[in-house]
Amino acid sequence: MKVTQKGQVTIPHEFRKRYGFTRDRELVFEAVEGGVLLRAAPEAKSERLREALGKIRGIADSGLSTDQIIEITRG
Repeated sequence: MKVTQKGQVTIPHEFRKRYGFTRDRELVFEAVEGGVLLRAAPEAKSERLREALGKIRGIADSGLSTDQIIEITRG
C-alpha cells in the first residue's frame, strides 16, 4: 500500500468492515513501539443512541389504537 502525495492511503475493505471504519468515522492514530496503531474513535453517545433507536423503531407495534392502550392501562 502506498501513501499518496496528499498523505492518503486506502484501507482494505476487509479491515474497514472488521473494525467499523465506516464513511465519516473518525479514526485515531496512536504511536506504539514498532509502528502506528489505527483504531476507530469512540462514537458520540448521541450517535450511538440514534443508531440503536433506528434499529428498534416500529418493532413494538401492538396493533392497538391509542384509546385502546389508554383503556388497558387505566382499567
